[in-house]
Amino acid sequence: MKSTGNPYDRLWEEKLQDASWLARDGEGRVAHAVELLRRRGLSASARILDVGCGRGTAGIRLDRRRGLFGVDISFRAGGEAAKAYQGVVIADAGNDGLPFRDDTFDLCLMLDVVEHLPDPPSILSETRRVLREGGHLLICTPNILYWRHLRTMVAGRRFPKTSTDSHPYGGGHVHFFTYRDLEALLRSAPFDTAAPSGPLAGAVFQEFREPLVWLIARK
Repeated sequence: MKSTGNPYDRLWEEKLQDASWLARDGEGRVAHAVELLRRRGLSASARILDVGCGRGTAGIRLDRRRGLFGVDISFRAGGEAAKAYQGVVIADAGNDGLPFRDDTFDLCLMLDVVEHLPDPPSILSETRRVLREGGHLLICTPNILYWRHLRTMVAGRRFPKTSTDSHPYGGGHVHFFTYRDLEALLRSAPFDTAAPSGPLAGAVFQEFREPLVWLIARK
């Protein structure tokens, strides 16, 4: 696929040439998402949409192609994801919405994506639209209440870095969330329920101990 020259294409060009990064890709959030879906008994016939699919790491880890679709703004990343997914669309979902029909998917993934998009309520409403009744959204985003971030702000008088990417500026993060922030957005979409689903779900002071906000919401 031809690159548009947008900053995410540049970022992916660098990542895809970095052997050490590729060796680590999928550790952490994608590995947890895949483990969670397997524990919940993900059906082999389920139709899945990976919003902000990147190079298709979730699909590679799920080890399935049929019924797996992705959307990403980067031509470079999308070209890689197309090797692992049944279908990939290159689109600016944050501004133009999701290029899929209503009630198409059983599950949507949005892993470290919502913090990049200019209008989070709009993309969450779009995600709900393309989900079938009873479908689920698994979403994660950096947790600004994570204790290390609070320490950086209090002790260092600096705003914490919530991305390890060098560009776009700040890794392209334009919004910052707590558990309660994201829960409120999901309710306004409106999703019926939203439950914590991170590695520390249910633990004492979870909202301060987890570096990511993890929620699973039901349409």
